[in-house]
Amino acid sequence: MIIRYHEPLGEITLLGSRLLYKTPLKFASYNYYRRHPCLKKGWQERMREADSKPKNLGKVAEHVYRSEIIWPCQIPNLQEEYGLQLNIIQLMEASELNFLFEAYPEITIHQMPFRRSSAMTPAVVVYMVHIINSFFPTPTFITCDRGTTRTGILSAGVQIVNELMTSEDALDAGKQYWSGKNGWTMHTNRAYIKTIRQIQKIIP
Repeated sequence: MIIRYHEPLGEITLLGSRLLYKTPLKFASYNYYRRHPCLKKGWQERMREADSKPKNLGKVAEHVYRSEIIWPCQIPNLQEEYGLQLNIIQLMEASELNFLFEAYPEITIHQMPFRRSSAMTPAVVVYMVHIINSFFPTPTFITCDRGTTRTGILSAGVQIVNELMTSEDALDAGKQYWSGKNGWTMHTNRAYIKTIRQIQKIIP
């Protein structure tokens, strides 16, 4: 089953210890992806060469995991380890894969596409964490193309909102998922760091 979150879900208000956020929760519009390619060029080759499990796979919290994009061919191995029913959150548009996921009716794909990580404001992240919490105890996988920035922000949000880690601990825990040309540096990841630190400030 595929659940789309392309359209705004209304305004959300979060009153924290310091800041008041009132912002529309907007994902990238469906019409945008009808005019632009969804997955990056070469995705078919990436899928053919995919390992049995997704890259950058790790545990975020109880029954919550993170990784780069999950390819349909990897579903049987994930089901064998984590159970038949799984939730997969796609923080990017990957509608080219929809027909392939139809072979796995037990899987629920939650499409929450963001064109850029800057759209993931602290208030939006907190709202999404509450959505993820509602899935418990069904295993949930947070994914984006490479499993670093967008996945890292939402994964940190899960850890901070559920009081599993402080923002600094969540930042440290997320560094291991950055490698190669996307390696971790304080300079290039300033916006990412700022967003995660602000999540801590707005939760009650």
